Amino acid sequence: MCAQMPQTVKNRKTTVQRGNRKKVDNIPTSRSPKRKTVLCKKQKKKGGSKWLFFKRWPSWAIWVGALSLGVAYILFFYYFFVGPYSFRWKAIYGDPVYPEGFDVHGIDVSHYQENIDWERLRNASLNSSPVSFVFIKATEGTTLLDENFNLNFYEAKQNDFIRGAYHFFLPDVDAQKQARFFLKQVHLEPGDLPPVLDVEKAGKLTETQLQKAVKTWLDIVEKEYGVKINYTILGVDTYFQKMLVEMSSESDAYDLIYLMSPQFLQYASNDWLYPLDDLIADKSITDDALLDLDGLMQSSVDAQRYEDKLYGLPVCSLTTLLYWRKDLFEAAGLDPEQPPETWEELREYAQLLHKDGVYGVGMRGARSAGGSEGLIWEWPMVMYSMGGDFVADFPNDMTPTLNTPEVVESVEYYADLLQNYSFPTTCNFEDITVSVQQGDLAMWIDGAAIVPNYIDPEKSKTREEDVGFAPVPAGPEGRCAPLNVHSVNIPKNAKNKERAWHFMQWALSEETLVRLGTEGNLVTVSREAVYNNADFIEKNDVGDGAWLNAMRDSLANYAMPQYRPLNPEWPEVADIVSNYISDVFAKQISAEEAMEIANEEVAEVYREAGYIS
Repeated sequence: MCAQMPQTVKNRKTTVQRGNRKKVDNIPTSRSPKRKTVLCKKQKKKGGSKWLFFKRWPSWAIWVGALSLGVAYILFFYYFFVGPYSFRWKAIYGDPVYPEGFDVHGIDVSHYQENIDWERLRNASLNSSPVSFVFIKATEGTTLLDENFNLNFYEAKQNDFIRGAYHFFLPDVDAQKQARFFLKQVHLEPGDLPPVLDVEKAGKLTETQLQKAVKTWLDIVEKEYGVKINYTILGVDTYFQKMLVEMSSESDAYDLIYLMSPQFLQYASNDWLYPLDDLIADKSITDDALLDLDGLMQSSVDAQRYEDKLYGLPVCSLTTLLYWRKDLFEAAGLDPEQPPETWEELREYAQLLHKDGVYGVGMRGARSAGGSEGLIWEWPMVMYSMGGDFVADFPNDMTPTLNTPEVVESVEYYADLLQNYSFPTTCNFEDITVSVQQGDLAMWIDGAAIVPNYIDPEKSKTREEDVGFAPVPAGPEGRCAPLNVHSVNIPKNAKNKERAWHFMQWALSEETLVRLGTEGNLVTVSREAVYNNADFIEKNDVGDGAWLNAMRDSLANYAMPQYRPLNPEWPEVADIVSNYISDVFAKQISAEEAMEIANEEVAEVYREAGYIS
């Protein structure tokens, strides 16, 4: 037989196999391909000389070799690319997201982090907060002790971290044996966090079987340590949405909850909280020295009262301060150590300082967001100090008073400041922070706890030594500072009220709050004695103590327990008021007209709620 071979590539060399000999023919090509006949003794279908090497081996050997190469590749890829990061994919694929609204942050570690630089970790931060606690992987299944557990557990304590241990649960392994293995390997000490069970997969178990196995582990470990503490960590918005559902359905799922002022009155007025008065009076479960109720900021304690009963205790309290640039004061001929004492002086100073690309003053002007942000956080302090109020006599007489001359005057004053001596009137606290960092603000009024962001040398042009701190200015009725209390509260349907009460006493004790203020990032504490603690002062020494002194002065003397008429309708009322004030800022309507309309709309809300007729 013979084969004809097409020729289509210029100067192509073709190898023709003749038995064990090779012959290479130069085959000419042309525009019109020709055919050349190659004689052969016997036609053989062969794939080309490059496959001859593999033809010498039996097929099973080729398959074994291929599988070996595949396994080697997988092991190589896992060791160098997957193993070191298998618990950190989120951090690889973008920046990790940390929950907002929390002052205490922590991490978990295991042998995957290899050798940890504990001194560096001690100085690290998450979302501008230091790392306060560390959960350390201890065990997995019934045989695996994390190779770095003992070292990590020791180093965490040596470096003053609050530490805890966790077990990685294997669903297809006996839960009792896993619990006993954990208890055998882990020896917790006083001050350590409670054990944690890490359940990430169900294996071959059904949902019911998995729940039973997990409960078995928890019951054994709980029995060993005596006290069971279940806690849930959620983002702020998610948390409050969940709590609203739980409390409104009269759930008994939680023994302690965490509230802020905007939520407190809603919960108290709906009878969702348990009053603490009887618990305080019961000396068999109350340690008066540990509780030291009189040592808490009384304005913050009073903010937890509803209808003459105490429903919570304050952990921290947020307020607002006046800040100013001493260097710019001096350049303008003002005393750098003397801030404006009144709102009228503040406007006069702003007129002098508003020049050369520097804004005279910065205050929030954005519309309300759920009744707690934007201008509704700062404008009321001007209104109150000028003699105005939202209603006639909260909570006894809810008749709106937003159209009074005092309220109208406060809106006109606030609009004048933002229109003529500040940056855009839609700003919020983030805009103020950025402007301070860029060195564009001579004075500003905002949160007391944001100070570290203002003077961070890596982010800000504004130097610590150039910033002054003081309570907010006064009006004809004196100084009136905002107050947002963060509290711990016991739900009405809690199963373990006495245990929750013991926890509250410990959590609000001077020792615990000092620890949170020195090892964590809790600064606006609600206990007076903490501000006298040497370690707390050293940790938060800004402006030679001026920051802490101004904050303490504001919380103790000027913060208003009922800064806003907090009832279930407050978010709607806040939106109405802030929307009309924003229209005044935009010069779409006069302050008098705006507040007259706002007063009518708020009255309608209160009529529908049954507060007024």
